[in-house]
Amino acid sequence: MALATIKLHSPSVKKLPSRACSPAQLVLAQLYAARRAGPKDLVQAYMWFLIAGEQITQAKNHLNQSMTMEQLLEAEQRAAEWIRKMRKIPPSSIENPPNASTA
Repeated sequence: MALATIKLHSPSVKKLPSRACSPAQLVLAQLYAARRAGPKDLVQAYMWFLIAGEQITQAKNHLNQSMTMEQLLEAEQRAAEWIRKMRKIPPSSIENPPNASTA
């Protein structure tokens, strides 16, 4: 099912973000951004991206307090490498990989 076809006002969708769950908040943001049925959808999308970002920042800050400097540096280096690799891959090749079936 496409993100844009999900009913954003259904009871099951409304329950997603109420548990302070970043993945659910990100999904809701993506749903509103993909739907774009009106200007308020973009506002809702941005609001949920901000909320999810705040949750992620809090979780990251809590985690890094228990890590050594070496662990932090290793994690940052791995993340930077992953981001560099992803930026080199055109979005169309991710959505439609060359070996994907077209059935």
